[in-house]
Amino acid sequence: MRILMLSCNTGEGHNSTAKAIMDVLEDRGVQCHMEDVLACLSPRCSRFVCNWHTRLYKYAPRLFDVTYRACERNFQEPEDAALLYDLLALGAKNLWAILMDGGYDAVVCTHVFASLMMTELRRNWGSKEPCFFVDTDYTVYPFLDGCDVDGYFIPGKDLVEDFVQAGFDRDKLIPSGIPVRQEFYKRVDRVKAREELGLPEDDVIVLLMCGSMGCGPIRKLGEDIVSRIPENAMVVAICGKNEKLYEAMSYMQSKRLRVLGYTKNIADYMDAADLIVTKPGGLSSTEAANKHLPMVLINVIGGCEARNFERFLERGYALGSKEPDDVVDQTVYLTNHVEDRAKMEKRLSEDFCDNSAMVIADRVMQAAFQFRSVHTANQMCIHSEESGHPQEKGGCNMDFMNSETRKNLARSFAGESQARTRYTIYAKEARKEDYEWIARVFEETAENEAVHAEDFLQMMHQLGGSGENLEFDAGYPFQVGNTFQNLGFAAHGEQEEHDQVYPAFAELARREGFEDAARLWQRIASVEGVHRNTFASLEAQLADGSLTQKEAPIVWQCVNCGYTYESRQAAANCPICSKGIGWQAGTLDERKLMPKK
Repeated sequence: MRILMLSCNTGEGHNSTAKAIMDVLEDRGVQCHMEDVLACLSPRCSRFVCNWHTRLYKYAPRLFDVTYRACERNFQEPEDAALLYDLLALGAKNLWAILMDGGYDAVVCTHVFASLMMTELRRNWGSKEPCFFVDTDYTVYPFLDGCDVDGYFIPGKDLVEDFVQAGFDRDKLIPSGIPVRQEFYKRVDRVKAREELGLPEDDVIVLLMCGSMGCGPIRKLGEDIVSRIPENAMVVAICGKNEKLYEAMSYMQSKRLRVLGYTKNIADYMDAADLIVTKPGGLSSTEAANKHLPMVLINVIGGCEARNFERFLERGYALGSKEPDDVVDQTVYLTNHVEDRAKMEKRLSEDFCDNSAMVIADRVMQAAFQFRSVHTANQMCIHSEESGHPQEKGGCNMDFMNSETRKNLARSFAGESQARTRYTIYAKEARKEDYEWIARVFEETAENEAVHAEDFLQMMHQLGGSGENLEFDAGYPFQVGNTFQNLGFAAHGEQEEHDQVYPAFAELARREGFEDAARLWQRIASVEGVHRNTFASLEAQLADGSLTQKEAPIVWQCVNCGYTYESRQAAANCPICSKGIGWQAGTLDERKLMPKK
């Protein structure tokens, strides 16, 4: 199983969200890849947008807020939405190439730009992969209603009506919460955390941070809070990647202040702290919430963060203000009132008790599994003009009837036809050995190969050379053994097609001027790489016994009735239909992946 994560370099939160989901998927053996959608327009465009976003965010927060609110007011205007959509559609060709080359089973978008670009692929390029959007703030983003995806993972049930009123299909809304990295779902004993970080055991610890870029009046806040908190309290200020801020705060001499630059131990410091002073970023506030850490929020940026700010204050998760002096007063108050901190902790523990990253991973894996079962891999990679894919035309520099490309298309047609028959035989053998899941994998792959054979034959017809018998030399495998051996035979054959045969045919076709045929081989070769990984993974799992027994819980699905469950071990009998252990499909655990070229 392969999942494509589409993010955007307009703030680290979108990337962090994607990585949080990827961590869970990869732990389950799913192969993931992340792309910046702005780079599909051009790397220069991505750098330009990222740089200006950062500058506005850090140095002109009021302008950032005004711009965002203008988008909120106008996001339903057809002209504005169409302009943004048309701009992002310019990157569709490059994103389409990524999808074709990767053979992905599902797509997860953590930014509106990514969802809009995927919408273009779904409407005009024939993309059929299940696609999901993940909200990274507690609001409905501008222009999101122009997206066409299969599901929207939103921060909570209380936001469902906001999305419905904005025009979203209620059935597509999935109140999962905002996903964060797994270390933020785990809570370490406060005393132990302080011991490991070298912090005082009995002091009240105030964690002060304003995102990875160190935005906001953090220096003034640090000075004022340190000067007013009681003797039994201290501030830990994390400046992120803001080196100037780190240098400035390092000159502040106080035994009640510890200054840090960029650190990967944020979760540890949250475990050690009694409260946190931070900006209401979607990810940072959610990380603290999952640690059940009381908050004082400073709303200096506005924009979507203003919506997070309002929600957290309304629900009693935090105190906060736009004014630094008020934030200092509120921080000092919470430092001195442990009972109010306890009330906040209780509310947070009641509302942030689910592992959102796992909830999203479960849903995405289920959709990806169904996609693999229903759609052939060929549908993911090859689309004709009739199906709406705007192909480029390839020209011919020589007579097709006398070309090697014609013979190679015939070889490929014959090879794929034979592969279909072999895999059908392999499926029967697997079924005899009570490996129903493996039998269905063979049958699904046999269907893929039949479509490949048809496409090679159609390409011959399109180029004008499928009307007579051909005589040519070629070798074809005829090995048949038990299921374990058959998986090895299949993996070897698919790897040869991926690594050697089809790339060589594609290169020769290009030299002869048949670009359409070359692209066909290249795209089908990528599918054969996916087939190889599948067979190699199943072979390895049969060898070491991990086909039905895992080291950590995964999502299983009965291939007969569709029942899904999470466990370390496949059920001996499905609790719904009573089918045996060989009917329980787990993850492929692709440990023997095709080497990257």
